[in-house]
Amino acid sequence: MANALKGRRAIYLAFEEPIDQIIRSAKNYGMPIEEALRENLKIITWIPESKTPVYTFLKIKEIIEKLKPEVLVIDSLTALRQHMEERDLAKMIRYLNLLTKANRVTTYFTLNEETNFEVVPFTGASTMVDVIIGLKYQVKNGNIERKMAIVKARGSNHSRKIYRYEITDKGVEIYE
Repeated sequence: MANALKGRRAIYLAFEEPIDQIIRSAKNYGMPIEEALRENLKIITWIPESKTPVYTFLKIKEIIEKLKPEVLVIDSLTALRQHMEERDLAKMIRYLNLLTKANRVTTYFTLNEETNFEVVPFTGASTMVDVIIGLKYQVKNGNIERKMAIVKARGSNHSRKIYRYEITDKGVEIYE
């Protein structure tokens, strides 16, 4: 949404939630989703188990070639992994990586994977992505706290700290 509001063509490809639920969630956080949708954001959804890995790749390729996004969010690899053989998913991610780099599309993947921040979780995509951000929920004093860490940031001397974060109407707020 932030990219779209800054004038970049952005596609949010969702495999787990219908469009109305995504819009409702954004509104609940006070985010200007309707403005982003009028500007440069397009949300596309489909159910991955109803399609083959080849269809999924070709559909994403068609979206990139037709809509020419500058930013692509794929939410989530978890949904794809649940409905594809690991080998098919790894090949599809590799082809997507080549496709998005050739078209200069900044791509974000989401993946639910348990982590304690002590080891880099195996994702099957870790060698192809430049940045991995780990998110974790932790119970403290009877409350759930969100924690995040930059697990990998290729070519940078990134922070190795674990930060607390919250999702607010201003976006993600990260605390020391």
